[in-house]
Amino acid sequence: MRIKKMETKNNFKLKSEMDISSLSTDYMHTASLSAHRFPFYLENGGHFFANMGYFTEREGFRSYLFMLTIKGCGYIRSKNKEILLSRNHAVLIDCMDYQYYQTASDSSWEFVWVHINGTSAALYYDLQNQGSFESIDFGEDKKPIELMMEIFKIVEEKKTNIDLLLSERLITLCTKMLLAKNKSFEAPHFEQHRKDITYTLSVISERYSEPLTIDELSKHAHISKYYFVRVFKDFTGQTPYEYLMSYRINESKTFLLKTDDSVSMISSRCGFVDTSNFIRCFKRATGTTPKVFRKDRGFIV
Repeated sequence: MRIKKMETKNNFKLKSEMDISSLSTDYMHTASLSAHRFPFYLENGGHFFANMGYFTEREGFRSYLFMLTIKGCGYIRSKNKEILLSRNHAVLIDCMDYQYYQTASDSSWEFVWVHINGTSAALYYDLQNQGSFESIDFGEDKKPIELMMEIFKIVEEKKTNIDLLLSERLITLCTKMLLAKNKSFEAPHFEQHRKDITYTLSVISERYSEPLTIDELSKHAHISKYYFVRVFKDFTGQTPYEYLMSYRINESKTFLLKTDDSVSMISSRCGFVDTSNFIRCFKRATGTTPKVFRKDRGFIV
């Protein structure tokens, strides 16, 4: 089956040739209006067996595209970066950006894909790509492909609570994507960094009340400041500053609930420069002030 498409409208551009075999399937879904407030909702998806002539070139489409190769490989270009998507590798693309993908195998490229959106789609995209365009290697983990097939089955069978079920599967799928991204830092050549970051975390736990700086923390890790920030975030999911602030806020919660100390005393004990700064940081992190937090949660055992 070969279908050529070309469309240009406002900022949306599409050029493609759907050179796919008769084994290919696609699934359309229209999510309810309430589902648009879910972390993820499905727009459409498919299981393609793409022949040598298959390609898509597009930009300006308000959706996120998750693609996962089952067999063969595809060539993908976005954000001025080129990726060869081989077996059990996946990408998450912001379709507002320019993207081009085509079959790169001598035979067919078998892959599964979903167009998704939702309140968490942009966040997961940012966490996955971090300002660039990256692929994920799921290794021998078969669960992502199983999840994709479950998604297609839910759509095909029009199950009750379909949007909830789809959102659940998409959350699991995209979370596994981020976990697989972080897993790459468990390789042996990152062993020294893991020890250094673990030691840095112990320094923070012991000295969080002191005016710690990035310069000082990076010295404990024995790596340059800028590389330290990157490695620290790869291991913890937070920058050193974010982690330190979270640690201080967590400790302050304990003092608020288990002592009668004043807010200003707790502020000083937890390393904040002054009480007003503590209150601002606490409210930003929890949505409430220290006094209200203590009052509302004082009954918690």
